[in-house]
Amino acid sequence: MTVTSILSKSALATYAAAKSRINSIGSQLVDDTHQNEVERLLNALSAAAEQYCGRRFGLKARTELYAPPRGERLQLDQFPIAAYPAPSAELDGSAITCEIEDAELGWLRADGGWTGATYEEEIENDGAPGEYTASNATRPGSAEHVLAVTYTAGWVLPQDVAGHHAWTGTHAFTKGEIVKSSDLHRFAVCTTAGTSANTEPTWLDRVNMEVTDGTVVWQMLEELPLNIEEAILIAVTLHWKMRQAGFADYLNEMNTAIGRGRGGLIPDALLPAFDAYRRIE
Repeated sequence: MTVTSILSKSALATYAAAKSRINSIGSQLVDDTHQNEVERLLNALSAAAEQYCGRRFGLKARTELYAPPRGERLQLDQFPIAAYPAPSAELDGSAITCEIEDAELGWLRADGGWTGATYEEEIENDGAPGEYTASNATRPGSAEHVLAVTYTAGWVLPQDVAGHHAWTGTHAFTKGEIVKSSDLHRFAVCTTAGTSANTEPTWLDRVNMEVTDGTVVWQMLEELPLNIEEAILIAVTLHWKMRQAGFADYLNEMNTAIGRGRGGLIPDALLPAFDAYRRIE
């Protein structure tokens, strides 16, 4: 039978991987009759993980609005940050020159500040606590300035692997094209168009590292960390096993991670897999 997939584009594991894992514990899915039920679980678990971490995981271009920070560093909501295309920023419509300071942690840097530096020029009036004299600056927290940042960030998700072409020797690649390595665990985006070499290059491990391949220049991307995918697969297997056993109320007793008590989805024991990827406030 043919089943139309309802897997979300932001799902953190594929149906094929979930089916294999469920079958490995004896709760056999002999056909795809229950595909949509499993996919609904995957969608819900993935959304719960993003809620818990306060961020998105998939590689995507986005524009976000921020209050201009003090100093020269800005913590973006999503990471790791891809260097291609280069991040850009505008303060009230005027361009600000910025660069990636730490791609893995989501830090951008603007030499001279994001105009938040002018906030530091505010001096508390002598003898009048709480009253300030501003030097060409908006009061901190007034939110009158709008900082718009456009950037690409996140990881290549498991379901995206099939959508990217495998690397091919002596092939003409265009700028912006994403390829996968022969082992399917390395991904790179073409930043300089050209023709690839005869043999596959040695791919690197860190985001934004450059690889020269014939006349092509690649910048590395990163796949979703394995511990995140594994946590989702463990959770979906546990849910399916308990569902098949007829424990309709098991969520109310064992999960407190998302929803704080009743209605939770991710077991507490799996939370450490996500803790390292929570957005820093």
